[in-house]
Amino acid sequence: MLNRLIDFSKSGLIACTLFVSACSTTASFQAIANFKLKSHGQAWQSLKATTLDSSTYLVLVSEQSGLLVGDISDSKHLVLEGKYEHLDVRPQGDRSLLVFTVDQQSNIPQLIEFDVGSTSIEKKKTQTFKLGNFQIDGLCLYRDSQQNLFAFLLDGYGGGEMRWLLDGQSGRPVDASVKALKLPPGSDQCSVSDENETLFITEESIGVWQYPANPETEWQRSLITENLYHPEVPAEISAIDAQHDILLVATQKSINLYTQKNKSWQLAHAFKPPKQFTSSAITSYSENIVLWDEKQQVLQGLPALEINPLNKSQNHLPVVAASVQTEAMQTRGDAADDPAIWVHPQAPEKSRILGTNKKWGLMVYNLNGEREQAIATGHINNIDIRQQVASSEGLVDIAVASNRSDNSMALYKIDPASGEVSTWAALPTNLNEVYGICLYAPSHDEAYVFINDKNGLINQYQLLLQNSAPAAKLIQTFQLQSQPEACVADDKTGVLFVGEEDVGIWRFNLKQAPVPAPELIAKAGEQLVSDIEGIDLVENQHGKYLIISSQGDSSYAILEGEAPFKYLAKFRIGFNADKRLDGASETDGLAVTGKPLGEKYPDGLLVVQDGYNLLPEAPQNFKLVDWQLVIKALGLKNVHD
Repeated sequence: MLNRLIDFSKSGLIACTLFVSACSTTASFQAIANFKLKSHGQAWQSLKATTLDSSTYLVLVSEQSGLLVGDISDSKHLVLEGKYEHLDVRPQGDRSLLVFTVDQQSNIPQLIEFDVGSTSIEKKKTQTFKLGNFQIDGLCLYRDSQQNLFAFLLDGYGGGEMRWLLDGQSGRPVDASVKALKLPPGSDQCSVSDENETLFITEESIGVWQYPANPETEWQRSLITENLYHPEVPAEISAIDAQHDILLVATQKSINLYTQKNKSWQLAHAFKPPKQFTSSAITSYSENIVLWDEKQQVLQGLPALEINPLNKSQNHLPVVAASVQTEAMQTRGDAADDPAIWVHPQAPEKSRILGTNKKWGLMVYNLNGEREQAIATGHINNIDIRQQVASSEGLVDIAVASNRSDNSMALYKIDPASGEVSTWAALPTNLNEVYGICLYAPSHDEAYVFINDKNGLINQYQLLLQNSAPAAKLIQTFQLQSQPEACVADDKTGVLFVGEEDVGIWRFNLKQAPVPAPELIAKAGEQLVSDIEGIDLVENQHGKYLIISSQGDSSYAILEGEAPFKYLAKFRIGFNADKRLDGASETDGLAVTGKPLGEKYPDGLLVVQDGYNLLPEAPQNFKLVDWQLVIKALGLKNVHD
C-alpha cells in the first residue's frame, strides 16, 4: 500500500490511485464534476456529506451563519437561521436527512429531519435531547445493525456520554443515556464508521484513537495516527471524517487518508495542500474529498481518488432482543457468571432462574427478572440443574454449583411447589481451582457431576443422595491441555460437551467404557471466537441444538445438537427500545430450555449473562430472550405462528 506525501503545488494537484504504484499530475486544481454548491456568502465551521437516493448532499453549520443543506449541484438548498456548532448527518429512508447538531446558545442537542423533494428541501421536524451537566465540545452519530441511532457526545475534558436517540424499528425517539464515556483530556472530535462499528476520537497533541462504537463491546482503544505529516513538526488535527473503510484526517499541514486492511488502519495518502489553504472541516463522498477553506471562505473539492474500500459492505449477524433483564448484582465488576433454568412442573410461568454471583453466592429470580432469593454461599462460579432425581427423600429437584471459596461442589434443593432454593450440602473435591460444572442424569436413579479445574483436569463424581447425608464419589478423570470451563451433558445420548476456552468444543462419549479420547467438534476461530464460555443444549419441536457463548465477539453460535454437530449460524442480542433494555455482551454463562414457560415463552427461553449492563450503566445481570425469536431470526426451523 502507498504511504507517501502528495504535494498540491500552486499549479496543480496530484491525484493517485490507491493500491497502485503510479501517480498522475493534473493541469490545475480541479473542481469535482457537478460540484457547484457554494458557501452562499457565509462562513462555516463544520461540514458533512451524505448520499440520499443516489444524490449527494452537503450539510454545513456555523455559530454565525446557521445551517445549510444543499445538493452538490446547488439545484436546491435550504438555510436555517440560528447559532449552531458541531455536526453529523445520516440518511433516513429514501427522502429524509437527519442532521444532529447543537444549539450554541442553549447547549441542547437537536436532531433535525429534512424532507428532500425533487425540487426543494424542507425542514420536517426537530427533536431535542437531554444532556448531562457538561458543555458539548464534539459529537458524532452511530447507526448500528438494528438501525438504532446513537450519538457520542464529548466534553473535551475526558468525559461525555453515549446516548440512544432513535429506535431503529419504529423510528421513535428514545432519548436514553447508554453509558458514560471515559476518555483522555483533550478528546474533542469524533466520527464513526457504521459499517465497521468503529469510533474515531482525536486527542489533542497525540492523534486519532480507534474505539469500538458498539456499546456491547469492551471499551478498548488503539492509536491510529501519530506525528501527522512530519515527525519533527506534529500538527493539530482540525477535522476528521469516517466513511466505510476510509478515514480522513485534516491538519493545517496535510490531508491524511487512511484505509482499513485486515482490521488495521493504515496511511494510504498524505496530501500537502497549497500554502494559502487552511482546512477547518472535511468530508468525503463517492471517493471525493470536500473541504471548507477557512481562509478563502470557499468550499473546495478534490477529484475522485478511485478508492477501493475492502469491506464496504459487511455481513452483520442477525440480532434478537431480550424481553426481560434480571435485577443487577449488588456489587460492580465481574460478578454475574452462569445461569440455570428450573421449570415449574405444574405452572411453568412460575419457573425460576438461578444465577451465580461469583463474588458472593447464588441469586434466584422469577421470569420477570425480580430477585426472589439471595443465598450467601461463597464464590459460586457455574451451576446446573436436574429435576426428579432419586434421593433418600424421594424424587428431588437439585442444583449443583462450583464453589471457588473452598473448591467444593455446593448442592442445593429446589422445592417443586414454590421454587424456593435451599442449601443442602457442600461436597468436597480434590481440585485446586474449581471452575466449570455440569450435571449428567441418564436416569432418575443416577446423577453425576462433572467439575473442572483451571489446569484442564475434569473430575466425574457420582452423587450419592440416597444415604442419610449427601455425598459424592470420584468415578474417573479426564485431562485437557488448557483451561476449560463450560460443559453440558446430554442425558439421552450419553455425550459430554466441554469447552476449552482457547481451543474449542470437545465431545466425550460417556456410553463407552473406558471413555475414549475426546473429539474436537468445533474449533476456536472465526465462528467461535475465544474465550469459549457458556454451553447448553436445547431440544423441542424446532430441533435439537447446541448453543455456545462466543465471548470474543459477543455473539452466540448454534451447532446441530447431534452428530456431525454442524455449525449452523450465529446471532447477537441487541437493544430493545420498547422495554428500554440494552443487549448482551462478553457473555460468560448461558442456559436454555425448549420447554414452554407460559405465554411469554411458548417455545422456551434463553438466559445469558451480560458482561456490560447498560442503559444506564449498572452492575452485571442476566438477559432473558424468547427462544422462538432466535429460531425465527436464524430460520432454523419452521415456527408456528
